[in-house]
Amino acid sequence: MFSTLKKRAFGITNRILRRDFSGNTGLALKNSLISFLTSSFSKLGSIIFVYLIMMRYLSQEVFGLYSLTLSTILLFSGLADLGIGNALVHFVSKNGRQSKGYIKYLFKIRLITTSIGGIGLIVIGYFLSKFYYNQPIFLGILAGAFYLLSINLLGFFIGIFQGENNFKVPLLKEIIFQISRIILVALAIYLTNSKNTEILIFWIIIALGISTIISCIFLFPDLKKYNGELNGKDKIRIKRYIVPLSASVLSGLFFGYIDTFMLGRYVLPEFIAYYNAAFSLIVSAVVFISFSAVLFPIFSKIDKKRLDIALNKSILITFFLGLFAMIFTIGISPYLIKIIGFVTGRDYTNSLIVLKILSIILLVDPLIGILSTYYYSIGKPKKVMKSVIISTIVNIVLNLVLIKYFLQFEMIKAVWGVSIATVISKLAYLGLLFSKKSDK
Repeated sequence: MFSTLKKRAFGITNRILRRDFSGNTGLALKNSLISFLTSSFSKLGSIIFVYLIMMRYLSQEVFGLYSLTLSTILLFSGLADLGIGNALVHFVSKNGRQSKGYIKYLFKIRLITTSIGGIGLIVIGYFLSKFYYNQPIFLGILAGAFYLLSINLLGFFIGIFQGENNFKVPLLKEIIFQISRIILVALAIYLTNSKNTEILIFWIIIALGISTIISCIFLFPDLKKYNGELNGKDKIRIKRYIVPLSASVLSGLFFGYIDTFMLGRYVLPEFIAYYNAAFSLIVSAVVFISFSAVLFPIFSKIDKKRLDIALNKSILITFFLGLFAMIFTIGISPYLIKIIGFVTGRDYTNSLIVLKILSIILLVDPLIGILSTYYYSIGKPKKVMKSVIISTIVNIVLNLVLIKYFLQFEMIKAVWGVSIATVISKLAYLGLLFSKKSDK
């Protein structure tokens, strides 16, 4: 196994040095390099944004409330997507310049779902903030309707470029977004200068929405180059592809945000801050290991035999990268927490155990991404749907049980319980995907 991995590594290095990006392997390698640059800008921007601006200039309580607000907004944003993004990449990559009908039809669906998601966010957000969370975040949720519209619009445009195997444009988008986000949010915090937490969060979310709109303006795709219209059968095919994706997305939303959602009910805002301080680090690192966005348009084009070979190669490389990242992160976690404390000027030692527990995600999440991409590419999203629904149920039950159990001791231990529930449910998700692969 190690000799195979070594051979692959030398092969990849030689291709890069010779600038040989021919074939599907070369295309995947080229897009991976661009994706790596995109991830680098994304995570550098996120580190500056989260740790040098948000966590430094906001108290732990306010940062926790901001995290709770953003998680609620992103939950409804995912409801507005309902798998349309993945469907767009799939059909554009398969049909090339004849994708005009698919783009128009999926855009109409996206507008409808985004409108419903925005209205739902405002209506349900009021009850969440006043009665479920009982926290002053409704104005932030209200601003979230604007942010929801902007990120869904930008996500649709990016999906078109990814379907074309054009990863240079997402790189440009990331640079524009990170720079504008840092500047605008910093200005919002400085100019607001308000002791009213709800107003401050409102303007932060508005600034995020404006930075996303700026990215949309610069990255509007050239739709004139596309041709082709849809017939009734094509629309049915799209709906059949989206329906199981929608179920997966709905379950995945709870999977992704149930931790913060439930913590918002049971613990003080500062403990949400401790959780998100660690979780943000893990999410930043995962992006560097995961290649699912790069592989999706390529997997959608190649035949079954070559697809299985590409899948096995991807799993092998990703496993060793994830294993190294997990062990390395656990080893240096005390120093990472000290660095966070030094940079932010605040005590985040309560995040240490959380960070160690969540480090396992560095191994699990990239593998989940690859296997999910594989099933989407071969037109079998139902297999992902079943796995994500089961693991989401596991996640919700474990969160509820562990939060209530650990709350009898300390609030920080309830945060540990949420971290454990997240890791166990992700391991269950990965196991289900692997078992379905052997049954295909």
